[in-house]
Amino acid sequence: VQSSTNNPPKSTDCHGVCDIAEWLEKSSRLVQRGLGRISPQAMFVVGTNTPGSHDRCNESCEFCQRMGHLDLECPFAFFLAFSKQMPGFNSSGDHLPRHWQGEEITSDCSTLWASMVDEGYFLSTKSKYDAKPKPMDICHPTDLAAHA
Repeated sequence: VQSSTNNPPKSTDCHGVCDIAEWLEKSSRLVQRGLGRISPQAMFVVGTNTPGSHDRCNESCEFCQRMGHLDLECPFAFFLAFSKQMPGFNSSGDHLPRHWQGEEITSDCSTLWASMVDEGYFLSTKSKYDAKPKPMDICHPTDLAAHA
């Protein structure tokens, strides 16, 4: 982990919230709604090569105000809530270039996602159309090789 929760984004990049206590409170509410439990599906978060990913380029996160993902998929909120970086992202919610090849995640990044599942994160998917969660379809390195 590169940063602590005492280092929110620069004051000029507060995504609408500049008080760390408010950031932490908002991320805590997201955990109650499923942050860290429900698998992200936004291509911006899991890559275009992950099975079941969705294009959310026109959607804005209510937590960080960035485009491309929803609040329960927010890498920055995830870091604040769990003090862990979401695979492919730094503690500020920015892509880590070494884990991306264009819009696709690398096999190393896919391995990190699988490790997070092994740790108990992202065990289900839930869409606004589904009443019950279903098992997550994680993209493993062998899946990526098959799609290459």
